[in-house]
Amino acid sequence: MRYLYVLFFLSSCVFAQTREVHNQGEVHIHPNTLVSVVSPFVNSDTGVFTNDGELIFYSHISNDGQWGFTEGLMGYTRFESRRLQDMLGSRPAKFYDILFNNSTSEEAFAIYGELQAYGEVDFYDGIANTRTTGGSLTFYEDAYAISANDNSYVDGWVYKVGNSNFEYPIGHESYYRPMQIFGSSGIDDTYAAIYHLENSDTYFSHNSKEENIDQINTEEYWELNDIVTSNHVYVTLSLDSRTTPAEFRNPNNDPTIVAWNTHTERWEDIGGALDVEGQFITTIFKVDLYGAYTLAAKKEVEEEDDFEIFNAVNPHNTNGNEYFRITGLDKYPNNEVTIFNRWGVEVFKTKNYDTSGNVFRGLSDGRSTIQRNKELPEGTYFYVIRRIDEATGKRLTNAGYLYLTR
Repeated sequence: MRYLYVLFFLSSCVFAQTREVHNQGEVHIHPNTLVSVVSPFVNSDTGVFTNDGELIFYSHISNDGQWGFTEGLMGYTRFESRRLQDMLGSRPAKFYDILFNNSTSEEAFAIYGELQAYGEVDFYDGIANTRTTGGSLTFYEDAYAISANDNSYVDGWVYKVGNSNFEYPIGHESYYRPMQIFGSSGIDDTYAAIYHLENSDTYFSHNSKEENIDQINTEEYWELNDIVTSNHVYVTLSLDSRTTPAEFRNPNNDPTIVAWNTHTERWEDIGGALDVEGQFITTIFKVDLYGAYTLAAKKEVEEEDDFEIFNAVNPHNTNGNEYFRITGLDKYPNNEVTIFNRWGVEVFKTKNYDTSGNVFRGLSDGRSTIQRNKELPEGTYFYVIRRIDEATGKRLTNAGYLYLTR
């Protein structure tokens, strides 16, 4: 591919006495064009800036005008330096592909304005700060992050708009600790996430918790807020031996995700399916009920000796797994069983499971966009079982995967 190399603008940009480059008119970087800007760049309130080629910034940027790219042309912007780069402005700057590459030892990018990403964001090197600046980095539908690591991530809030699966490139104090969400159903659904390398007990008392919760992780926690949402969402938290104590990575301790209920002001068990090999734990819930999230270990429940979940379902088999079987659930008549498909759509929900033919046989119960009594496709589904021990009043939650075959 041939490139036209442009060192600086002449037609609509001027140099101020501070050696800043100011765009006061209209600038369009065409495809197959490479532009490098060494001085701080300011797109003024009258400026219109469009990047459809390749653009390198070696210093600060500020946007008070229109900043974007032409749909379908997918411009590429590189932020590269060995000094702190400020990103300011009163109006959002839209980018397609972005590269963050700054070898500054500490904070590399200070985001004071609003950056909007629509393509790939490559965290090659350098930590971007939104925690103390008040700025934002927003990923729109199908935008995604790559290469995030302990030396390159967002320290602060990250926003995601749309219903595509997404891994938040978040961390704190040289710890990259991503959170994944998937199963969002609305094209305008918007979630914001942040990671904290500190004890959540400082803000959300660990003494205020459901009785079945034993220990709560004191090393780290996440926050996930729904800005716009229409349904449940899957959430996956990663495990890390540096910040996740061994007791929360041991399946024998029945690890789970707990969340701070902002209404009752206590930690609640929202379930979790542990993947020991992949070192992550997943659950599904409505975000608007909660604020903070972390891992916990459950207390042992001796009464559950006969409680067993069979996660293989084959409606055409007569060997006992023709429906989703849960033995011992009859001891907890106050129960609720919910099943979601891989996109987070609720396909089955009932109370007092298996009392009047109300069992999951691989059919939709019509509580979603899927037609009632329609055969569901083979595949992996996610279940959440909530029940109350009438004798003790304890709330118990089980979450995991079931496998539907035909």
